[in-house]
Amino acid sequence: MKIDEVTKPHLNKDFSSEVRPNQLVERFEFEGQYIAIEFASHSGNLIGIKRLNDDAYIYRDREGFGCRVCWGGDPVRPLTRGGSGAWVLLVENPPVDSIMLGVDMVYEGFKRTDTGNADEITIFQRDGDLRLATTYRLLKRLPVISFDFEVSNVGDGDVNIHFLDFPWGRWSFTNERCHWQTDKGNFQTQSLACGGSAVFWRDSDGDWWVWDILPEPQKSMNCKLLMGGRLRAKGDSMRGGGFHVGLSEKQGHGSADIARKWSMLRQLKPLPGAHWARSANIYETFIGYRNIVGIEMEPKPVRAEPYPTTEVLIEDLPRISELGYDVLYMMPRQPYPGYTTLSLTDAAAQYGDGPGTERAFQRLVDAAHAMGMRVIVDVVLHGGMDQASLRNQMMVSEQEGPGVLGTNYDLAHREYLLKTVPEEHPYWQSNPEWFSLINENECQMGYTRCFDMRHPGFQDYFAKSLASMLESYDLDGFRFDAPWWTPFAYRWTEEAGYRASWSVGASVELINNLYLETRKVKPDALFFMESSDPFTCQTAQMQYPYDVHRIVFVKMHRNEMNAREMREGLAYLRQIRLPGMRTAYWMVDSHDSVWANKSYEKWLVPYLGLPKTKACAVLMATLGDAIMSYTGSSDGMEDLFRQLLTLRQSVPVLAEGECDEIAVTCSHDDVFPVWRTYGSDWALPVISFSTKPVRVELELPIEGTDHIQLKDLLSPERVHPIEGRKIVLNLEPFDYCLIVPESSARCF
Repeated sequence: MKIDEVTKPHLNKDFSSEVRPNQLVERFEFEGQYIAIEFASHSGNLIGIKRLNDDAYIYRDREGFGCRVCWGGDPVRPLTRGGSGAWVLLVENPPVDSIMLGVDMVYEGFKRTDTGNADEITIFQRDGDLRLATTYRLLKRLPVISFDFEVSNVGDGDVNIHFLDFPWGRWSFTNERCHWQTDKGNFQTQSLACGGSAVFWRDSDGDWWVWDILPEPQKSMNCKLLMGGRLRAKGDSMRGGGFHVGLSEKQGHGSADIARKWSMLRQLKPLPGAHWARSANIYETFIGYRNIVGIEMEPKPVRAEPYPTTEVLIEDLPRISELGYDVLYMMPRQPYPGYTTLSLTDAAAQYGDGPGTERAFQRLVDAAHAMGMRVIVDVVLHGGMDQASLRNQMMVSEQEGPGVLGTNYDLAHREYLLKTVPEEHPYWQSNPEWFSLINENECQMGYTRCFDMRHPGFQDYFAKSLASMLESYDLDGFRFDAPWWTPFAYRWTEEAGYRASWSVGASVELINNLYLETRKVKPDALFFMESSDPFTCQTAQMQYPYDVHRIVFVKMHRNEMNAREMREGLAYLRQIRLPGMRTAYWMVDSHDSVWANKSYEKWLVPYLGLPKTKACAVLMATLGDAIMSYTGSSDGMEDLFRQLLTLRQSVPVLAEGECDEIAVTCSHDDVFPVWRTYGSDWALPVISFSTKPVRVELELPIEGTDHIQLKDLLSPERVHPIEGRKIVLNLEPFDYCLIVPESSARCF
């Protein structure tokens, strides 16, 4: 094959030879259906990604995109209490005797394959003992490029690798990100200066990853993959990746279209079952007490003790049911086991009054069922607490010092935990192989001993134990807490049979095995995942709304985002979820909503004030899907909660209908109209987040409204005239209404 050094040839699709390194060309190119990719001939690095419809480069860098591998060195155990951000400790503090290979890559050749669905190009490179095979797939049906890596050790000695780093500079990014985008979560979108958007995502395979998009001034996208383990000498290899870049012709919230098309092409969807949870009203609570802390420790933390015993909760069930809740969601007993796993078999020890109180916990479940409520429990995935993990947490607190939320939580409960927590966790005593081991005697630690969720023995025990608990207590489902809490917790022991980094991201496989077991005893059980990552949520029917609350609503609460931007953000997030996936919105608070991070401001009302908090509650209750509310968060708003929860159960368009955040044209940036439809019925919740009275004009996305009368389900005395498709409203600060056609209102 001959390649012209000047004209950057277009290779034919049936070309299957190899470009050899002795053919001195500056670059070579491959074309797919929508995208062309260019490589530097001397290094094999990717130096260009080009749209073929307009020949615009979305990425172009003379030095090129290359993979760097943290190579060599002994495993280290980071000092951390855990959390998805704990990956930083591994990347920023690599083993002292490790090096970064991949900077001086030499190109060795390529192979091209037509898979039917994609044009697949594998580029072979080498830097010292590292041989890297990067496979790029240009999809034929969508403008999407994906890439995977195979890292091989061609040296004479065994070696450990710890993570991969991919610095991508010189993208055609605009200068700013969408207000509702951060570097957290999957399906990150960035507008392009040449028009349209690039959307980045990863179909995860068990290793933690991070996107870091920097539009100004770097125009870069840095990516890290925590893929690590031991490679034997002379050819042992490790594969990983699943990274995708999709091109959309749209910008902002409209760019989600490429993610939606790709998910539908892949036929991705959540687990079947739990149809009853579609519009559930979930009451979240716990037995015991919790000291509420933030970044300040003075005055003393607030002691939250809603239900000291199971019997007290049983006595309060009539009130909870009367408010309109139909699901009781039990967190682990506080303060211990707290957000850890003490037992996967003893529900009373984990969620009730403690070991030996099984009958009391069964009475709670039976009493809830008698009132028409279902009961789900929280399953903490990442590990169990004992004195060793407590000592690790105390060292972290000493290192961090005061003014850190985790340190203050530790200090607020330390005395109790030191007296209560066992010296060694019972699972560590019976089955140490179920944990992420650095060596035979040393376990990875956060504030818990870290489970190895991929260990086959642990997976089998986990599935059978929880399925048995579900059956014996007649529970209705599980919420799975913190599937990615320990991204640093590699299992380095040799007997595992899989790479070290695979111990941290096995929740999909783990929970899928449990799902198969529970189908045998209760096919309609709810699986509720604490993640907003679509791929982690494949083994669930419902996801936790971190993407909504930790990104969109936190910015709104801080006055960094107006209602129009909120609408766009929520519309984008809805579109990138798995088709059919449901969300349980926080109606006001959850156990995670430490909004202001200050003592006494666990709750939203003291932070935002009652009027704005009520407006938030109305929005959450009318967005569709399920809602959840933390014990105590409705205080002072009982009448509003009762009204909203009753409407959610009795109005079909709210209980079963679809939601569109941007369908209604709105004349005011601080007003949030929600468009709900169910068959021919519709509803229009409208919420003002303005601090001043506003006059707003709304245009509905339907015809045939000339002769209808409207009714406000939240304030029946109010009259809202309609002219054609337009409604004009005069709203007070933080006002809200729920408008429906009067003919529909007569039906409920």
